[in-house]
Amino acid sequence: MWFESSSLRTRFTIAWSLLLLVATGAAAQERKKISCPDGDHLEIDLKQISIQYDASSFGVTVSSLGFLGARLEVAPKQLQEAAAATQQWDLFLKGLATGYNNCAITRQQYDDGLKRIYPKLKEDGAGLEEIRKAISEGHKADEKRLQSLLDSYYASLREFARASGREDIIKHLEDLEELIRSGEGEILEQLKADTKKILVRIDELDKGNAQAPPSAQAEVTTEVSEIRKSLLAKTAEAEAAYNKGNDLLNSYRSREAIPYLQQAVAAAPLPDFYLALGRAYEGLPDLGEAEKALRAGLDLINGKNDDKHEAPLAVALGRVLQAKGDLEGARTYTQRALEILEATYGRDHPLTKNVAGSLKAIKQAMNK
Repeated sequence: MWFESSSLRTRFTIAWSLLLLVATGAAAQERKKISCPDGDHLEIDLKQISIQYDASSFGVTVSSLGFLGARLEVAPKQLQEAAAATQQWDLFLKGLATGYNNCAITRQQYDDGLKRIYPKLKEDGAGLEEIRKAISEGHKADEKRLQSLLDSYYASLREFARASGREDIIKHLEDLEELIRSGEGEILEQLKADTKKILVRIDELDKGNAQAPPSAQAEVTTEVSEIRKSLLAKTAEAEAAYNKGNDLLNSYRSREAIPYLQQAVAAAPLPDFYLALGRAYEGLPDLGEAEKALRAGLDLINGKNDDKHEAPLAVALGRVLQAKGDLEGARTYTQRALEILEATYGRDHPLTKNVAGSLKAIKQAMNK
């Protein structure tokens, strides 16, 4: 009985294997043969390799590590760039397949991308996922290993993008991240400095009432104490809300980020808070609200010659207006941002070139 059952399973396995071979052979025959300088290429079906060489799990891992960045010592900027680049994986894969199909990429380059670079990405991604799980369970991360894995992962991602002919995507993301974040590191310092000035002034008023009657002094002291507590609480509220919202935004969770960023703006209306809020609305996308937030940020610095904040706000507003179809408005703000960047960094700086490319694209669209 066992023999009969085993024999039956064996025959079924062989039959199934033969069926798969026939199906595979038929599929291969159906694939278009393309004559290329390095030999014939069988046309690649993008849908098939997208399933086989998926990177969505990598994106979840790296984005989650970025969200946990406050508990890590590695540069959050690198985590954010790696997460943003991973989100473009399908474009890299499409570039590789399309290049192979039109002979721009050789069989050797194609195999190198999928048989050497992708397995390395997968290996590093698995290592990063182990660290993510450990952190989420409350364990301390091995910072040295994390940094090593992140460096290797991002290097492989860039190599794959280069192999597919789409390294320009990563370059654009890096430039955009740098532009968006320019000056963000100083936001909270600015807020704290302004608060400190107010507290110093309150102390001066407090000392100026030293000669007042005891009852009056008590009233002033109580009032000063309440003002001081209110100011410090406002600073802490804005800082906490902005940090939370910005973390969510950088993890591509725009909808969740918006309430926190709105809270930050309400507690301390600063240009960078409005920039982050505008980016969050743009990510939904809700272009109307994005435009309102970015214009509010620009209104705050109107007439103050604040180039540091005006440039990123103008770039973001130009991008939103372009998406809305307001090409003239997009041209105006992008042109203004370009003027600031050229004066600040020069024409050869990556940020300047990036915005110059955006302006060129807007003008071409207007001409069409």
